[in-house]
Amino acid sequence: MSFRIEQKLQVVQSQMPVILDWIFSNGAVPLYPRRRINSIYFDTSSLHMYHDSNEGSLPRKKVRIRCYGECNHDSGDHFLETKISSVEGRYKTVEKCRDANRTRRLGAIDLQYGDIRPVLEVSYLREYFQVKDVRLTIDTNITYRSSEPLRVGRFVVPDENIAVEVKAPNETSLDYLGNEFPFPRIRFSKYARAIEALSIQILARNG
Repeated sequence: MSFRIEQKLQVVQSQMPVILDWIFSNGAVPLYPRRRINSIYFDTSSLHMYHDSNEGSLPRKKVRIRCYGECNHDSGDHFLETKISSVEGRYKTVEKCRDANRTRRLGAIDLQYGDIRPVLEVSYLREYFQVKDVRLTIDTNITYRSSEPLRVGRFVVPDENIAVEVKAPNETSLDYLGNEFPFPRIRFSKYARAIEALSIQILARNG
């Protein structure tokens, strides 16, 4: 278990040239080629994880199946990821998902939340950098796709915002991060934004 600090930087789409110029002028090193990330998020029928996230309850979780690149649910490597926020800090567990298609169909049992099922899918392009001994990621071309229990047709909603995140070991000084990465912080949960965007689309259709 490795706790880490995660901070979202407030950078709007029009500031992309500014953030990229700042990144490379500060000696950024690309860690991986840019790649597409696809995630299927799970939750209870009452969206308990979503509400816990909005309320800042502890402990709380996000559970997802993730794959990289042009993958589908019948082939390729899939990983079951659990992001945990606790009183002690934040950490993530990752394990190989042997039968992603079956898990997607039948759901899973979580010890804290009970029966959880696929709710929605999130897809985006991610770039990875090492900047000032800290990992920084930039997510663009974000889209949300509905699933159960929000499925009333198959909505696909684009998000024109970008997500820039600093990820550092838990012992990193918050003052250091604030001084070395001089951008406002913001809450940016793709799962929460997807729930809200897709719910608006469903309400608009049924209204």
